[in-house]
Amino acid sequence: MSDIDLTTVPPYPVYRLEVDAEGAVTLDGVPIATGEGATEAAIDHVAGILQADGHDAVRVIAVTPDGTDRMVVEADGTTHVIVDQVHDGKMAIGNRRVSRRAVIASIVTVSGLVVIGAATPVAIALTRPAPTPTATIAPPPGVGEQLAVLSPPGYDQSAAWAVPIRSNTEPTFLPDGRVAVTTEAGDLRLLDPDTGKTVWKGNGSPRGGAQLAATTIDGYEVLATSRSNALTVWPLYVEDSTVDSVDYDLPRGADVTFLGTEPLIVLPDQTVGFVTADGITRQDIPVTALPVMTTDAGVIAVDDTTIYTITVDGDVSETPYTRPEGTTELSNVSAADANTLIAVWSTEGQQSIVAAVDVATGETLSQAETRTSGIRSDSVPLHAIDGATLTYGNVWIRYGTNPSVQPLGNLTPTAITGTIVYGTASRQASWTNVSDDQPQVTPFTTRELPLDPIAPSGITTEMAWIVADKVETTYLYALPRRTGPGGPTATPAP
Repeated sequence: MSDIDLTTVPPYPVYRLEVDAEGAVTLDGVPIATGEGATEAAIDHVAGILQADGHDAVRVIAVTPDGTDRMVVEADGTTHVIVDQVHDGKMAIGNRRVSRRAVIASIVTVSGLVVIGAATPVAIALTRPAPTPTATIAPPPGVGEQLAVLSPPGYDQSAAWAVPIRSNTEPTFLPDGRVAVTTEAGDLRLLDPDTGKTVWKGNGSPRGGAQLAATTIDGYEVLATSRSNALTVWPLYVEDSTVDSVDYDLPRGADVTFLGTEPLIVLPDQTVGFVTADGITRQDIPVTALPVMTTDAGVIAVDDTTIYTITVDGDVSETPYTRPEGTTELSNVSAADANTLIAVWSTEGQQSIVAAVDVATGETLSQAETRTSGIRSDSVPLHAIDGATLTYGNVWIRYGTNPSVQPLGNLTPTAITGTIVYGTASRQASWTNVSDDQPQVTPFTTRELPLDPIAPSGITTEMAWIVADKVETTYLYALPRRTGPGGPTATPAP
């Protein structure tokens, strides 16, 4: 048996192996084989791809008429069937119980391997002779499609992949890199960021353009959104072929935000809600405090002098902090992560002081002055996909190691990677690098083009994601970093 640590296998890519009632097997929608031995042929196919690509192991979801299994396949042909721990054949979430395939005394057959379920997590391996590499998997969707508007400087005009999405929606980028989109039919999909292939499916999607967030509930990863009377979540740990949402009823006047590790439910009259297995648990917060986020420690709330932590049991702890000199009042507060607050202080003039504050100690880590009009009351942090930087209104913030706060001038951000921020300025797609000695906001191009460039929705040093129309369809384009010379209309790559 292989001694591979299954927890080290990346969460994506995830190949999807489906077996229909007639025994026909597809892998990521590509027909592989039919009849006896078809499933084993598909696993051999996956192992062959691993060998060709030089990878050690990959995750596979196997969907059959009898249910769904999670597996890890190694390049030498070893197959691990992962069986989760269950209690009474169920896993509870909120006030609704979501059935998981009962594994107590069950029998799972995969590639001729019979697995007897247990009450604790197990992984059973079957070693076969190393397979011969077979044909490669289908290419990414939309590979090579041309973006109809000028790409960001330094990124290719042709897509690594492109998928149709519902118009007037934006992608959500998960901490592990996966990309959540709403399909044209109005359902959720999680995409592999490198290939655009679907690795998870959910029924339904946020309504009316509501925010979709990646968060946790009771320690489990979920996608979540809210509306006036409900918090809606899609469990990411459920491996059904398509996952249904779960609703938590909320009282009238509730507001939900997703700045911390769990949803913050703000109720009327200085009350907050915690999401638990029994539903929503309410607790009071100090009458002077503004609730900011929910972390593993509890709800974090702030007033002019104190950071409060309110636990689900109602216990309150206090950490004093000092406001910056020359300021008059706390005008806005947000969070960079569970450990760092973003505090905005008014001054006598038209400027504000933006400070990064340590939640545990109350220490001001870094601060900068910016124009008051650049940070609105509804501003939300815009995080980098690939690092510990963000923008908040017209301010760039690095949190964690070596914290820093820098103003952005007149740039309205849409995406960020490291010190480079992309967005719009004077209605033009533009970028700036806050690490420059004298940062300048630079448009993508100064030439008149048939179509105006579009600022990216997400970006890393390797890929830019842009939502753009192509005739009657809206697409999410993934544009790789350009390796050759740039186009004649583009500014130099940042």
